[in-house]
Amino acid sequence: MPNDAATPRAEVSNVSHRDGEIIELTDQRPDIEIFPDQTSINPPIDGGHQAWRLLLSAFVFESLLWGFPLSFGIFGEYYTSIPEFRNSPYISIVGTTASGISYLGAPLVIPLIRRWSGYRTCMILVGWPLCIIGLVAGSFANSLGTLILTQGVLYGIGFIIFYYPILSMVDEYWVRRRGMAYGLLCSASGVSGAVTPLSLQALLHRYGHKTTLRGVAVFLFVVTGPLIPLLKGRPGQQQNIRLRTDWSFFKKPLFWIYSISNLLMGLGYFFPALFLPSYARTLGLSTSKGALLLALMSVAQVAGQFTFG
Repeated sequence: MPNDAATPRAEVSNVSHRDGEIIELTDQRPDIEIFPDQTSINPPIDGGHQAWRLLLSAFVFESLLWGFPLSFGIFGEYYTSIPEFRNSPYISIVGTTASGISYLGAPLVIPLIRRWSGYRTCMILVGWPLCIIGLVAGSFANSLGTLILTQGVLYGIGFIIFYYPILSMVDEYWVRRRGMAYGLLCSASGVSGAVTPLSLQALLHRYGHKTTLRGVAVFLFVVTGPLIPLLKGRPGQQQNIRLRTDWSFFKKPLFWIYSISNLLMGLGYFFPALFLPSYARTLGLSTSKGALLLALMSVAQVAGQFTFG
């Protein structure tokens, strides 16, 4: 990501440095733009119809498909109350598997996206259906293992395949105002979290998990499917550029301080979302109050993430 708003251009040398990355230009022409600015013939960055259209489409995908695994605490509380899963003490593994794959898979999938950026739309068309199939397949589960493989593993793999290509597209359209863009995007899961827990809790207790999972799958298909054609990267952004990562940042103490702090924070980040509903039940509160606690936490998350962004 650039450190300023200037647009670097290739000069005599064919190598340029950018925040820990070495950029090799395969075309030596002096008019190649690494980060096109507002004067480019391509769509403008940091604003404009196409930039906002992409960001709002990504917002919907983030809120619905990422907000779902973050609301697994509602499913966890319900699963432990029905005969099929009542004797499964590790039901929370389903939710942590989906969200864990989504995070841990990032270092693996991001280099692939950079290398084959021209296939990002194909990645979205593969990952998005996998998430929906994971929910439908999970509706037929009668054991913990099947739930882990469908609602956990399959959903998590599908998520990383379609989600990170969308983020790379957002990077291309938002440069100077990237903090604002990601603040808005990350708050989407909080917006969903304010509504999803209460909705899922009502659906589960009225229709059961099988019908609820199928209904959610249909809802995601209908709402997010029409937005896929709007998920397009900025034209020409990746042309004539090949990236190699400069791993020298491993030698910087600040990197390790930040990474260890982030790791310790991450170890406890998901506990409230996973266990608030079931913990509320152990205190004698109703299931609706447990869902309300989760929704209130998500509302605070919206304000916090957007503000920090």
